[in-house]
Amino acid sequence: MVNVESLFALTDFELQELIELQQFAGKVWEHVARGETSLVVGAFMTNATLSFFENFQRKMAFMCESSDPEALLSRYSKLLQSFKQRNHEGCNMIQAAAQQVSNLRSIWDCLLQMKDKFHRPAISENPVTSDLGAEIRVTNADRPGEENAEFYSEILSGIGAYVRQAPHPTNIIRAGTPLYAQIGYFLTIENAKIDGTGCAFGLQVLSESSARYFSEKGGESIKAHCRLYALRFALEASHSITPILEDASMPCRCTRTLAFHLENFQRELSAFYCERNFSLNFQLPWVCGNQVLEMLETSFYYGLRLLSYRNYVGSVLHAYHILRAVAAFEEVPVLEAICAAFEGVIFPAGRPARNYFSCWSRFTGCRLHFNTSNKDHRTGNHHMIVPAHTAREAVGFDGVGLRKEANDSRFEYERISLFHHIKETNYVLDAGLLSSTHGKCSKRSLGASKASTTPKPSVHASQPLSDLQSRILNEFNGSFPVAKVNLFAVYLACVNIVGILTRELHVDNQHDRCICFIRDLATAADHVKAHDRAPLGCKKIIEAFRLAVQESLADKSFDDFLWKSL
Repeated sequence: MVNVESLFALTDFELQELIELQQFAGKVWEHVARGETSLVVGAFMTNATLSFFENFQRKMAFMCESSDPEALLSRYSKLLQSFKQRNHEGCNMIQAAAQQVSNLRSIWDCLLQMKDKFHRPAISENPVTSDLGAEIRVTNADRPGEENAEFYSEILSGIGAYVRQAPHPTNIIRAGTPLYAQIGYFLTIENAKIDGTGCAFGLQVLSESSARYFSEKGGESIKAHCRLYALRFALEASHSITPILEDASMPCRCTRTLAFHLENFQRELSAFYCERNFSLNFQLPWVCGNQVLEMLETSFYYGLRLLSYRNYVGSVLHAYHILRAVAAFEEVPVLEAICAAFEGVIFPAGRPARNYFSCWSRFTGCRLHFNTSNKDHRTGNHHMIVPAHTAREAVGFDGVGLRKEANDSRFEYERISLFHHIKETNYVLDAGLLSSTHGKCSKRSLGASKASTTPKPSVHASQPLSDLQSRILNEFNGSFPVAKVNLFAVYLACVNIVGILTRELHVDNQHDRCICFIRDLATAADHVKAHDRAPLGCKKIIEAFRLAVQESLADKSFDDFLWKSL
């Protein structure tokens, strides 16, 4: 039984927060429709909005002993009457909140009806690929009616059919379809006390975002454009992986190798873009943007693994940096941009001004190893070794399946991209993260507020989201935005450079890919710095490197290393 008196413990901020979150999500999709942001950023910000709503939902469950829409509607109705009697200035705000919760109750009814149908014997008709959704009109969420009920029913039917489907759909659909996990859990668990307010709010945002997007676009004839957007990215990502798998640097498809995982990912991409599905659920902008977001995140993950795979990429970028610093090598804009964007990965301690070989050794994973028979480490009785697990990871093997390097801080997303870091943490936005002002977050900012993961109330509940959106957009703008870098293309370019260097430096042609040139360059550069003498020497390596760069990058621009479909 809901304690009505305890409901009045809520402040005006909590009441206004629900309205502002939905309004913010709607405005995001208006910007997307006008071309000011991409579908991916729109989906990202909508996911972040839902994470804020989860905080609101927890407050409701704690203060009201329930977050059932019926209880919330009763709470707002009583507050509205109380404010009217006292002529309180917050009356309009309470009325707006009550209207929105009334909409949530309508969606709640749809959820309960679908839950009841879900546990009945399955019918032969498959609603997933039905074209019925294309004829359903998406109306504004603040004017619920029969058309909205039909919209929610079609969405729930599509997700329910995927939950029933055997075999299960690809990870791109399961992880990339908004509300798939929440609604799937709500439908499959028969417990009647399961809180479905999050599902109801998510469906309301789905309707609102679609209505704002299509209204700004000027009609529903462009529905299929969102689906085609997702298909184009899947096709581009698949085509980017194909030459990598065909290259000699990926010699086998043994289980738990990088090539094995890349091939599986390519199969998922192929299954996704080969599926002829233009139902309503697959044409909505938030759904399509979120599916592209999932594919982009997976591509980024495997792309980072390629940066350290057999040290091909690192050898080219370290050699370029040494030649620029010591031999006055001409600047190559593409290589310069890659070094700047992924400096934390390629140069763990920053770009060196001396001790180039030590920096290169650190990139390859070398660690100091002391002689166990000598307890005094000051004697200098030690040497550099590459640990066994690091060596396995460098060649694409991992004993527990491909994962992030456990003790390698270079691959922590917060050191590279705020966009990918928040996606990786499932949109857990703490106060320290939201208050940091840099594009990339630091461990200091991440740990600034360990006691509370809920942002402090501000004048506008959506203000932290607006600030976050501007910071995310910075990673998608500029000449070489880190969030749009196609790391598959970066890997291929560097492998081609290594192949040409091998051809020029090894006349016996017994090596396919040899990176011995970086050892010679780093050793020679350290000798120059130690004795303050020039020139560098290694003329044959320098000329071969210049030739390799010209052949591989002469006709390349920044756009060739960015995702074209984003």
